[in-house]
Amino acid sequence: MQMEDLHPPAPFRPDMPRPHVNAALAAGLQRPLVTVLAPGGFGKTCALRGFWSDWPQTRAWIDCATALLPGALELAGSEIGDGGLLLIDSAERLDTLAAQALAATIEALPRSARVIIAGRHANHLPIALWRSQGRLSALSAHHLALSQDEWRAAGLGGTAESWAGWWGACQAALHPDAPWDEELARWLEQAWLDALDDTQLADLGRSALLPESRPEWLMALGVGARAQADATLLSVATLAGPLCNAGGGVMLAARYRPYLVAAWRKRDPHAWRSALDAGTTALLARGEHRPAALLALDAGDTALCLSVIEQAGWRLLFDRNRPLLRTLLDATATETHHTARNLLEAAWKVEVTKLPHEADAQIAQLCEHEDAAIAAQARALAASISYQYDGFECAMAHATKALEALQEDLHPAFALAQHIAAGCAFAMGDFADAQSRLTYMLACADRDRLDWLQFEALHRRASLALESGDLDTALRWSIERRKRIRTSGLESATALDPSLRLEAMIQLRRLDAGAARRLLPAGTEAACTYGAYWSFTYGTLQTIASLVEGDNDAASDGVAWLESQLAERFLCVKWRAEALLPRIWARAREARHDALLELAARALAEPWPPSIYRDRRDLLCAAARLLAGESADAAAVLAIVERLEGGGAKDLAILGRRILALDSGDSGLLLEAVRIASAHNDRLDWLWLAPRALGPLESLLTEPSLAGDSLTRNFLRELVQRMLERRRAPSSEDAADSTESAEPPPAGLTAKEWEILQLIGEQFTNEQIANRLYVSLATVKTHINHIYSKLGIRSRSEAVHRARTL
Repeated sequence: MQMEDLHPPAPFRPDMPRPHVNAALAAGLQRPLVTVLAPGGFGKTCALRGFWSDWPQTRAWIDCATALLPGALELAGSEIGDGGLLLIDSAERLDTLAAQALAATIEALPRSARVIIAGRHANHLPIALWRSQGRLSALSAHHLALSQDEWRAAGLGGTAESWAGWWGACQAALHPDAPWDEELARWLEQAWLDALDDTQLADLGRSALLPESRPEWLMALGVGARAQADATLLSVATLAGPLCNAGGGVMLAARYRPYLVAAWRKRDPHAWRSALDAGTTALLARGEHRPAALLALDAGDTALCLSVIEQAGWRLLFDRNRPLLRTLLDATATETHHTARNLLEAAWKVEVTKLPHEADAQIAQLCEHEDAAIAAQARALAASISYQYDGFECAMAHATKALEALQEDLHPAFALAQHIAAGCAFAMGDFADAQSRLTYMLACADRDRLDWLQFEALHRRASLALESGDLDTALRWSIERRKRIRTSGLESATALDPSLRLEAMIQLRRLDAGAARRLLPAGTEAACTYGAYWSFTYGTLQTIASLVEGDNDAASDGVAWLESQLAERFLCVKWRAEALLPRIWARAREARHDALLELAARALAEPWPPSIYRDRRDLLCAAARLLAGESADAAAVLAIVERLEGGGAKDLAILGRRILALDSGDSGLLLEAVRIASAHNDRLDWLWLAPRALGPLESLLTEPSLAGDSLTRNFLRELVQRMLERRRAPSSEDAADSTESAEPPPAGLTAKEWEILQLIGEQFTNEQIANRLYVSLATVKTHINHIYSKLGIRSRSEAVHRARTL
């Protein structure tokens, strides 16, 4: 196979006009990674052929329906360099393995190369990951429509309205002898439609405007009362039986709907336009946001799409219709001066893709908008951005202004502002205020069925319970959140991610590393979706799990990875504070006292905003001094503890009291600290590694007051036993036996290289491997170069083959 073999199919007829790329499509194709997804017959191949023909650099066209995919992908991946173009057609033919191979090829291409993926759908490709990385431009059938001027410029006869403006349908009308498949050709034949009277054709057309025909939706589209709607459904089932999807006579097959609408539009354009306008307005008034959006999208009408964004965009953002909102935004991508659209685009970047820096300047301008309602919504988003960048006081000020301006709880931005205000109250240690705001926010989200805000409120409640030291209540709230996600039909790794992290931490605090490990793989999948930034939290939990299990080598690798991430990227203070625990614990386990003191000094030198996270950092640094054999600043620790207890942050306050007890050596304070840990079943015993801890704790075993307190006595006995076991280093004989029994990896590979090769064999990309193993991308590439050298291979497909045969 040569590059010359990778070209688009020939046109249906040699004398067809040269394919024309319209303005909307041309604008969307300027991104480095583009998907063009539309039903069959909409002319994706026709339109993209012209774009491909004009490309000046290296180019390859791979038709998944006919090409030998592995060889074609390998050839394209090796030949396409900077400024090249890879165009994938018929993407719906990709199975899971082929999609993984394509994703790997795309990742290996130079960043300056252009990739376009066209098809009816792309179900097996990592669309969500690409979109979260800000690389993807998603185009739809709407972008294939031609205006009157573009129609004439393409040299086509007739009028653009003849077939609703769709390029592919127009080509079918102009070239009836084109080799469409038999089924579509039969139903494109106009005779049976022309034989229908106006009423019958109008019934079919209205039913085809939406994917499903419900009586109440047909009433909104102007068929009349309920009785007339029911009669219409019966008529449609009778007329269009061959066009209906299996399972019902009122769901027209997606590929035929545009043609039925086009026939109705041709017969009665006034009725068609009236149904679109009146139907969209009526559906929005009924709160039927999804069908209103689908109506606007299927009509390919930018003005209708913008109307839906303006009236229902926020609700689409916070309920189960997020993908539909993304499609609406993509369909109106050229409307850059539309205020409501700009606001929702910014909200998407802030709340969904977690890329607030991309929307910061845009939102700052909208906060000064002359329309107070727009400004208030922008302030809610500004609060969210400030919160994500640790500006808790600034975020609270923005949220307060947004709440005051909205002055009512019916707008979803009001619930968002309450959510941010609750988060700020939590971060600043005012748990009572946070709880009150969360109660109100959850009531608003429940009433208006704003699914994602419900989930956020429940997660925040679970976090409040955890920070209050109530592990059981935290676990109950987290499980309730997961139940609601499943009930709503929105279960995914990304949706479950916060609950998995919180529940894993609870299990680790109970020293149940097995239960935590079972939760972490699903969470790591979500981390791969979000990218390396999100995987940091799972690296923290994996490292703590290794410390609980006593796997010092894995813990050391985990700590090294955490510290490399801290040095390379911005991370919020919450995650920096959480990552401090395993770093201190690992150094204490290795008795590296100088390293402990250095780590504490570096952490305290960082400028953190006043917050519960800074208090956590200060307490952990005080604990580090104890673990290094030095004394803590008792007065400073006591001040932090009293502040935390006043705000309701009992969990951190308990840690502070434990530090004070160990620092003083007072048996009464130590006994009280053990009793509290026992009552909460908190067995995470890292702090008891302090050199001065074992003796006083052993002496407590003879404390007379424990005679009648079997729960605390058994907890203390188990704690002392674990401390004694962990202080006994494994003998050199045991270490030698362990080394001899381990089977070395094949072909002279190291253990890490063998692990990476196995992941390559499972079609993981380099970035996914880095996220899974908690190492940098550069480290993965170095290991892969070593693998290629040792195995004598030159391509990733060879690596996949060797991984499966070694």
